[in-house]
Amino acid sequence: MEPSRCSQGDEGRKRKLEAPNSEGSLVASDMEDLKALLDQHSQQMRRMQSQIDGLAAVNSTLQARLDGQAESQAQEVDELREKCGVLESRCDSLERSIQVLRMDVSWTYTAPDIPRRHWFEQGHDEEYADNMERCRRRIKADVERIRYGEDGYSCSCLDYYGQTEVLYDDALLPHFKELADAIQLSNHIQLIDIDNLELHPSALGILFPAMEGKVADIDMRNIRFPLIRMP
Repeated sequence: MEPSRCSQGDEGRKRKLEAPNSEGSLVASDMEDLKALLDQHSQQMRRMQSQIDGLAAVNSTLQARLDGQAESQAQEVDELREKCGVLESRCDSLERSIQVLRMDVSWTYTAPDIPRRHWFEQGHDEEYADNMERCRRRIKADVERIRYGEDGYSCSCLDYYGQTEVLYDDALLPHFKELADAIQLSNHIQLIDIDNLELHPSALGILFPAMEGKVADIDMRNIRFPLIRMP
């Protein structure tokens, strides 16, 4: 007896369901390959990120070294500039000393005496004339002590504390010049006291350049600067 068509149809459908699905296998295979590819890319990205982090660390270290070197070099430049300034000041001082030495091969105090009548002609009294004579003698005494090599000297010939104020007068300039030349040729002046004195730009231009690099301390008090009227 032949099997019925119904039975044959059922068995065919059963075999068809049990047969392997080629399309499903391909899909599964593609997914696995994609996953493997993604994993590979992920590993590569992690390695690249690790390399980037390493390079960033190296760059940070190099930048820190560069900053340190730049700061150190800037400090060295500042120190060199300061040293250059000191050397320039010393060179200027030495040049002035050479100029003084050329003029003073055999030195004597050549600033002239100031006659008393000069002060009277300027409208001053006897007391002021006496004070100015003491002023001239004090400057000469300090100049001689400095000239004869007294090192570390404290110069007080311009200190008129508690005395009559010394006003500016052109007649004093030669004496200021003698003092400036002596200071210029000295090895070291510890202190200069200037008190109760009127200083004209002419006197400043003579005295203060000579003090640069030679005088350790300058004590200035009660200094008057004359009013210069413009024409």
